Amino acid sequence: MYKFGIDFGTTNSATVGFIYGDTPTNCTDGAGRPFSSLIAINKKNGEIYRGRAAREKRKELAEECEIISSIKSHLGTDKKWDISGEIWTPERVAGEILLGLREQVYEMFGEDNLRNATVSVPVGFSSRQRRSLRKAAEIAGIEIESFIPEPAAALYGSLERVRPYQTILVVDWGGGTLDVNIVRNEGGILKELASYGEPLGGDDIDKKIAERMHEKIIKKNHSDIPFIDIASKYKDLLLYK
Repeated sequence: MYKFGIDFGTTNSATVGFIYGDTPTNCTDGAGRPFSSLIAINKKNGEIYRGRAAREKRKELAEECEIISSIKSHLGTDKKWDISGEIWTPERVAGEILLGLREQVYEMFGEDNLRNATVSVPVGFSSRQRRSLRKAAEIAGIEIESFIPEPAAALYGSLERVRPYQTILVVDWGGGTLDVNIVRNEGGILKELASYGEPLGGDDIDKKIAERMHEKIIKKNHSDIPFIDIASKYKDLLLYK
């Protein structure tokens, strides 16, 4: 029976499955790529595009779909989207991404066996955010057995490389958060000495670059529409570019 670990990321998500004693298997899309944490929902008929399919068609889908990215940053909030007569909550959107991971596992193993998983979360992930993620997992038919801090998950993934060192600094900088852990290695027993998380990631860099691009565009066209007020499809296109 396989055990699974999920890294539910702001930009990309990934799953690893393993049987005790065997080498872990990365569950990818067949091309070695993670699952994009992105969905597109048709504004008229509610059709859903998830993951890589949504990312690769993002530009052409922008006209007819609501593009929702970085849903992890909305978990634990009251954010809602009214699309095609249906209300979408962060949990429902995240549930679609987790369902995509579950389908990916089925395609790899020929069995629908992703029903339980350990999930990695940022250092500062609150109890409300964890409850929100559990609810999203339930929507996808997955039970979260436990949570593990993302830096710790990264450390365990590189354990053989760092085994000779006594004090280890782990930096995990993703799409939504920057986490830092300092860990002491005492004869193979790892003890966390300190940790710090900051809600700052690749998304923030994308936004700053997009805002700068927008400034150049409005200056060239003698316009004064601020970035925050432009149509969502154009905002998404700038962020994508």
